[in-house]
Formats: sequence, structure tokens, C-alpha cells
Amino acid sequence: NLLSKFRNACAHNDVVFSYKYEKASIAPTVIHSKYNLSTGDKSTYNHNLFACLVVIKYFMKKKEYTSLINQIDSLMTMLEKKTTTIIKNELLDYIGVPQNYKEMLTK
Repeated sequence: NLLSKFRNACAHNDVVFSYKYEKASIAPTVIHSKYNLSTGDKSTYNHNLFACLVVIKYFMKKKEYTSLINQIDSLMTMLEKKTTTIIKNELLDYIGVPQNYKEMLTK
């Protein structure tokens, strides 16, 4: 259900970096337990783009998935360099993505 909502948001040109769909959540994963991420219904990490990326990890080949995460990271770094008002770590906090998301998702 979560992936479907994100897919629809993308298809309708909605902003997805801060999108949250609290009516659906993902079950706790190895990533949640390994990095001590909260897993309750109100957890930041179960309803947003980070949760979507966790789910996608289980559907893509490792090489393709790693490439996706690297592209996202590159875009965020490029955004930070092009503006003085956006700091990458603050943006990650705002959208509910852990600071070490790249390490979490590509291991």
C-alpha cells in the first residue's frame, strides 16, 4: 500500500521527499533492528520516503539498488552545493531520513 501511494504521488507530480502516508506502514526489517530505528505505528521511518526505499531494496537487484541510492545521495549533495540555505543534514532530518541512510541502505 505504501509503495502504491508513493507511485501515485510521483505519477501526479506531487512532492515526495516530504510525503508521509500514515495509514500504511512497513513491518520492522533487518535495517530497523541493526540500526535501532523505531518501528512503532507512529515511527518516522515507517511511513515516508525512507520506508519506501527500504521496501524497494527487497525488489531490486543489489547493484541497481546501490546505484539508485548513490544517485539520490549525489542529487542531495549537488543541491547542498548549489544553495546556501539548504544543509544536507537538516534536509534529511526534515524528510525523516537518518543521517547515515546511505550506509544503512547499501549494506
